[in-house]
Amino acid sequence: MKRVLNFRGLFYPFLLFLFGITQARNLYAGNLAVILTVVLSLAILATFLIIYKKFKILIVLVAMFFIGNGFFFIGQATVSAKHYSGQVAITGRVSDNFNENQYSYYVILDDATINGEKASNISVQISKNDSYSLKIGDKLAFEGEAQNVSMFSLGQFNSNYYRTGVRYSSSAKIENVIVSDGYYKLDESIRLAVKDRIYSNMSEENASIAYASLFGDKSGIDSETKSAYRDSGIIHILTVSGLHVGFLIALIYAGLKKCRVNEYVAFAITLAFIIFYAFLCGFTPSVLRAGIMGIVMMLSKLFRRRYDSLNSLGLAGFIICLVRPLTALDTGFLMSVACVCGIVLLYPFFFRLFQKIIPNWAATTLSISISVQITIFPFLAAMGSNLNFLSPIINMLIVPVFSVVFPYLFVVAILSSLMPFLSVLLVPVGWFFSASTFLAMLFANSSLKISLSRIKIYQITIVYIICLVISQFLMIDPSKKFLLFSSSIFILSCSVLLSYSTRINQSSMTYISAYGDNSIILSNKKGQKLLLSNSYALDKYCNNFYVDKIDYYLSFDELKQKDVDDLKKYGTNRFYSTSVDISIDEATKVESGEEEFVGAYSFNYLAKDDKILGVSICFDDIKVFVAKEFKLNYNDYCKQYLDEFKPDFVVLDDKNSEVGNDYYSVSQTKNQYTKYCYEELGNFSIEFGKILSVRGID
Repeated sequence: MKRVLNFRGLFYPFLLFLFGITQARNLYAGNLAVILTVVLSLAILATFLIIYKKFKILIVLVAMFFIGNGFFFIGQATVSAKHYSGQVAITGRVSDNFNENQYSYYVILDDATINGEKASNISVQISKNDSYSLKIGDKLAFEGEAQNVSMFSLGQFNSNYYRTGVRYSSSAKIENVIVSDGYYKLDESIRLAVKDRIYSNMSEENASIAYASLFGDKSGIDSETKSAYRDSGIIHILTVSGLHVGFLIALIYAGLKKCRVNEYVAFAITLAFIIFYAFLCGFTPSVLRAGIMGIVMMLSKLFRRRYDSLNSLGLAGFIICLVRPLTALDTGFLMSVACVCGIVLLYPFFFRLFQKIIPNWAATTLSISISVQITIFPFLAAMGSNLNFLSPIINMLIVPVFSVVFPYLFVVAILSSLMPFLSVLLVPVGWFFSASTFLAMLFANSSLKISLSRIKIYQITIVYIICLVISQFLMIDPSKKFLLFSSSIFILSCSVLLSYSTRINQSSMTYISAYGDNSIILSNKKGQKLLLSNSYALDKYCNNFYVDKIDYYLSFDELKQKDVDDLKKYGTNRFYSTSVDISIDEATKVESGEEEFVGAYSFNYLAKDDKILGVSICFDDIKVFVAKEFKLNYNDYCKQYLDEFKPDFVVLDDKNSEVGNDYYSVSQTKNQYTKYCYEELGNFSIEFGKILSVRGID
């Protein structure tokens, strides 16, 4: 029988294993869309393999899916941590995962203990003052609450906490912290020495970009520059991955070979280097994936065997996910896997197409760029990013030069940390990053980019089916392949259009909480959204759940220009408060006790003795009362008002007294352990989101 699918014995089982891990949480939570997608995917796979009598392969693949389900729950068990209540004694060492702003330090403590017991890493926010300061390596001791962090926050896997081993979060004032001299770990010493050389010989902006390209730490890059690199499509040069590892392996291995070093010795030296570089980068999943694949490639050359990139990818993926199962949920790791798949599956197709009209070097770069863009498209959509159609062009300009600059930067940075007089050699690298930033800014502002909206899991599946169809791995007649490709594109287009046309607006309330910093979003059946209180967690929620429009804003405190500026990106143009800065043109001052109307909402501030107690809001025949700062003193005055207003919901926080059984109260206690949950109450839905991540670190 003619072979139809170019099967790979490690790669395809890994895909099913990965699919099993990534879908387990929603599958067993009863998510209907996920259940249908999984059932249909397995049914189509089974039908195909049964037709071609591949029963053993079918058994292996289905088994790998369910084994993947099991490994998800194994991974969940490994991140559980002991629960501590009340004040505890915390000690730990400040790692180089260290950020600060004008008011606070945001650090991760390793070598930590809680009440004398060895604990996982702790994420800590420490308020600053002028008398005390912190530095990397310091040992800290203080008393505070140790809150268990969740690996899932607002529907998103917290890969940063998982990678860094953070299982607790806490906060303290610097004057209440005992600080003593500590020590640097080996990898920190090397990174800090390199960082010092780079920052001493480049501008701060270029140095932060260079440091990110070496070790993947983008915390020093300002948001505007980072957005420019992302929107132009070259953010990958700031994220250590296969591109970087490949350049370094090529440099070391080729250099040793040219020096006629014994091939076994060359392999051993390169292997040691890969492990060393992965160690410096914190053994991030994308670096490990590239490193393992590089080792397999060298072994294939050493033993004169044919190298298969997909099987190599499958082996690397199995090793990583067997050791740390929840890595399968890490977006960086998934994008790394997708990039390799895109290059292997799509590159030959595009290269044959482009080599007829442009030089081979340009065809190679352009083909790789387009292949990668297609396969990471679902992830860009999932993150609410932009798709820039000029991305392949800027990659053609940047990547070939970067392939020379990056190895040069690495070698000079390491050597100059040992021999400072070599630091001057870093100056030309700064010129390159100045040029790349200029191009990133230029291409990011192009009109040839679109904002991507979220696509469903079954739509993502169709995207990857399309990639497989046009690759050489599906070996069917070209006319049939074209028909299958066209049909898949048509189904995907109809699916996306249908998801937009059938979108139904429902009355809902979203409660967002982070360290006592809260926001409430009300949505009505007309799709209008009203926001109360602007918390820093708002941006994360809107990004994760693709909220791009907030129509109206109510403030409990004096409305300031910063609130207006922060919310303009969501298209907010109506702002209300009982106290308004007169210089703000967009703001409207309202009097307490007087009913105001905006869109399909009406609201009324409740006050006593010039003190705002809360606001009552009516929409879609629903009445909601939100206490100021979500703290309600349920005295006779409030009780009388609530008895007259008769709200359907009273919004509080977890420290408030009860308001009686007559009212449905909404508070953090509804969400104390799940961190994210959802309730359906007739035609009204309530979302609870609680963020425990630290600003500047997550």
